[in-house]
Amino acid sequence: MAVAALALAACGKREPQVQAEAPLELTCAAFAGASGESLAARFGAANLSEETLPGSEGDAYQATVVFADERERRLEIVWADAAARKGVRAVAVSGEQSGWHGPAGIALGMSPAEVEAANGPAFPIAGFGWDMGGWASDWKGGVLGYAPCRVAVRFAPRGDYAAAAGEAQFSSDSAEIRAAEPRVMLISLGYFGD
Repeated sequence: MAVAALALAACGKREPQVQAEAPLELTCAAFAGASGESLAARFGAANLSEETLPGSEGDAYQATVVFADERERRLEIVWADAAARKGVRAVAVSGEQSGWHGPAGIALGMSPAEVEAANGPAFPIAGFGWDMGGWASDWKGGVLGYAPCRVAVRFAPRGDYAAAAGEAQFSSDSAEIRAAEPRVMLISLGYFGD
């Protein structure tokens, strides 16, 4: 590579600069008003697929999945009109890690303390060990509560969560949550009225 660069320099030509890929922005504005057609134009029609995904309490739902086989770029979109792929209802990323970054820079794998740093104040997290366990969406006047869509994250415990289990709310900065050592495993943006 160095020899090629020297040869190009000797000829008065510069080696072309490769630009880094732009970060994947999972923001309210990035998907407001999206349609199947606009997603195909943005990501390529070959990169879209339709999947039936598991929901809470044994339910299932239909979603358009972008980059289904690429963990770092996978994205799920739920529509108000699934047949026409119009009216975004929710956009989500899940798993251990992703290249997508949500509002205020939140990302998969973050701890509650890191999400607090992005949000401002501490916030409630639903107790673990049941279908709705680990969800947080009440940002207590913080930055994430002022997004133009509903921002929600779901935490999964990595430690002992016995003291932070069940259908109760626990503050993100509580001893019970710290002991559970949770990390963000899902980021969801909810749209209403599109």
